[in-house]
Amino acid sequence: MATPVEKSGNPNPPRDLFSNPTGGAEKEPLRQGEISPREKGELAGKELIIVDTFPFFFRNFYALPPLRSPDGFPTGMLQGLVNFIHKLPEIGGNYIVFALDSDKGKNFRKSLYPQYKENRPAPPEDLKLQIQKGIELLKGMGFKLIEIPGFESDDVIASLVEWGKEMGFGKIKILSTDKDLCQLIENDRVILYDFFKNIEIDREGCFKKFGVYPEQFRDYLSLVGDSIDNIPGVKGIGPKRARELLEKYGTLEQIYNHLEELPAGISKKLEEGRESAFLSRELVQLRRDLFQLDQESGELNRKSEFEKE
Repeated sequence: MATPVEKSGNPNPPRDLFSNPTGGAEKEPLRQGEISPREKGELAGKELIIVDTFPFFFRNFYALPPLRSPDGFPTGMLQGLVNFIHKLPEIGGNYIVFALDSDKGKNFRKSLYPQYKENRPAPPEDLKLQIQKGIELLKGMGFKLIEIPGFESDDVIASLVEWGKEMGFGKIKILSTDKDLCQLIENDRVILYDFFKNIEIDREGCFKKFGVYPEQFRDYLSLVGDSIDNIPGVKGIGPKRARELLEKYGTLEQIYNHLEELPAGISKKLEEGRESAFLSRELVQLRRDLFQLDQESGELNRKSEFEKE
């Protein structure tokens, strides 16, 4: 396992971006880690783990019994989090970071489509109490958590993946079961990992599960929509039809460039849903540019909210 290097004293935040889940045979305690410029060329054999934090909390909450402390405070989700931390050496990886949704600032997807995620119920009170304690626990143990006002954890994850590839990590493992993140998969270098089932999903795994490859997943969701996030898609176009269209034409643009070749009923649905399809694609498109990489130092600097290149 990698050993944390000395602090550089640089005031910019990215050097202490990660915690290093040391463990292995030596059973060393978890320690705060960082990546320095001199390590940039030495990351080819290293593995980066990015945790989609809130969905992980939710799944722990519903998967475990509703435990409580002697004074009545709910602890079931927290027990699951502690179990996960104890299992980090088994999961592997050299660096880990926790991505968070932000409730600060206006969500840019809400600006595009006010109905975005409006159908989601509020989390149970017992879960809300434990989420804050879980975040405090992770911070207290030296883990790094990242949130960016106006953006969701999916965007933070996508931007960290881009940074990880730039830095030369040999493997990037996204700990999440969120299908939206399938668009980030790249062969066996960038994968999704279901911690609860101990399953890795690579490019072929994505195709096996959804019938489309990662590079088509954004356009697939643009057609079928997503009821969980209240993304409309194209009315009357289901998964089977979307797969057939993408298999034949490859992209959303090419589907719309060949409407005259399609049966009248399908063409009509697509034409009527054109605006919705491209709006849906904007909603499911992940932002990969929330950080700026200093190529010489390897430092990672956040862009300001809504800043474009």
